[in-house]
Amino acid sequence: MAIPEILGIISLEDAKRYAGVTSTTDDRLIDELVQQASQMINGELGYNVISQTYKEYHSGSGGPNIWLANIPVTSVDLATTGRDIPMSVNYGGGDASRATAEITSTLLRLRKRVSGVTTTSELTLASSATFTALETAVELLTGWTATTTTSFANYTPSELVIRPAMSANDRDLDLQIPQECETDYEIHGEAGRLYNPYLWDAGNKNVYVEYTAGYLRSEVPYDLKSACLELCKFLYDVVQHDASIKEEEIGDYSYKLADMAGSVFKEDSNYSIADKLAPYKRMFVRGM
Repeated sequence: MAIPEILGIISLEDAKRYAGVTSTTDDRLIDELVQQASQMINGELGYNVISQTYKEYHSGSGGPNIWLANIPVTSVDLATTGRDIPMSVNYGGGDASRATAEITSTLLRLRKRVSGVTTTSELTLASSATFTALETAVELLTGWTATTTTSFANYTPSELVIRPAMSANDRDLDLQIPQECETDYEIHGEAGRLYNPYLWDAGNKNVYVEYTAGYLRSEVPYDLKSACLELCKFLYDVVQHDASIKEEEIGDYSYKLADMAGSVFKEDSNYSIADKLAPYKRMFVRGM
């Protein structure tokens, strides 16, 4: 699954106001500290606080529950266990020792090895509005052909299931998209649980889910926002007392800041950040 973006729990303006900074001199520094503080809090809580969309693959256990990686879940656009085949690709040039096709979260990557030389072609999925358009793009590459299943001609290639490089040398390699959404499941948003009374099919990464989870920045609980403000100010004060960090770019010293701030997350800490985060930590006691 794709690595989610780290979104700031607080704004640059809020961080500056809390730290008592009025000039714009340190705006870039403080903005990076907001990202650092937000990442640390996300790690402590076990999920990303700010709302964004996710695409995840889960392995069904044959039980009723699928546990999503982020909470609180606010909507599920798709949850499915089946796959359809909208297109196949084939390298039929007859001159390659190897030819493969790979699907990433953004690309159809086609490789061929001819006389020991590997040539890679990358087609951006988002730039092809339909599988018909993607087929045309593949056909423009020397030696490559594509065949679209008629009923999926107008589907969106960005829905393709992520797959590692697999052989397409003088053979049809089927690409896959998730089938239509399951209908018999319930969403338990705060827990990040999808409950299916008829059970999720057992398999390896066979359940695909598209969903939205997290808080809008304007709706972040006060305690979480306050904790991020305090942590960001703590990091800013550290930087002000250690000029080497500021001079050498904060990004290169994130591990140092994390080590210095680690004590605020300890259970025996008297620092208020730990207390504010405690009620929002994700608990990982799970049933089937």
